[in-house]
Amino acid sequence: MKRNLLDLSGKIDSLTIEILQAITKVAKSLNSPFFVVGATARDIVLEHGYGIPTKRATQDIDFAVQVSDWEHYRQLREGLISTGKFTYDKKKTQRLLHEGNFPVDIIPFGAIANLNNSISWPPDNEVEMSTLGFEESYHNAITLRVMSDPILDVQFVSLPGLALMKIISWHDRYPERNRDAKDLSLLIRNYLDAGNQERLFNEEVDILEKVDSDYLRASARLLGRDIAAILNPETAKTILMVLKHETGKQDRYRLIEDIRDTLGDYSNNFEENLQLLEELKSGILEKF
Repeated sequence: MKRNLLDLSGKIDSLTIEILQAITKVAKSLNSPFFVVGATARDIVLEHGYGIPTKRATQDIDFAVQVSDWEHYRQLREGLISTGKFTYDKKKTQRLLHEGNFPVDIIPFGAIANLNNSISWPPDNEVEMSTLGFEESYHNAITLRVMSDPILDVQFVSLPGLALMKIISWHDRYPERNRDAKDLSLLIRNYLDAGNQERLFNEEVDILEKVDSDYLRASARLLGRDIAAILNPETAKTILMVLKHETGKQDRYRLIEDIRDTLGDYSNNFEENLQLLEELKSGILEKF
């Protein structure tokens, strides 16, 4: 995969730019690498980068920030609040509110995680979240130029990174995260159109023979290969475990159930959705 800079300057709304500028300045001062994840990354990369509609409006912005410990994380949040643009959200520990109303989630990862690759939010540690897949997704993030004058380049999760994070999030918090299944389906079905058609014909042309020249299946298979290219062994084990439980002969297909509940945005054909998940899994297995 080639990860060139994607120039989206002039396409990003002023609110998002203001938030990106603020976190870039504060994170840099604290030596805290970060990247944009979640729905905002999905929308900006697909819609502004490749003209692919996502159908679902973004209602917040999510940042994953690499920190050493909870004190480091606290300093980052305090730094954002000191700008006068952010306040605490009393209902959600990870959330700040920009100008009192727009949600901004700050998710820590890295050395702060425990041996199970999860974090437990202080002080009561009642809220736990998996950060499995964050490290490789960060190291394989793409650079977006969101503003050209002055230049502002920001790291965003790549589409393969977003897909693996969606699989883990769906599995980790089932049945609360059915939107992750829908986003995974969106990525599978549109991966070729997201700048990967030329790669299919020039670098991965063998896929076409494997899928009988079915471009939708090819899209899923290529995404699977690209996910495999960034996985570490522990994350790969979890991803393949989830996909094996949701494909083949099963009594129930929970992931497809969540994909199909999409009010006509995508195909609700069970066999087609199952086939695409099979192709995704095959693409991972071919390269890992």
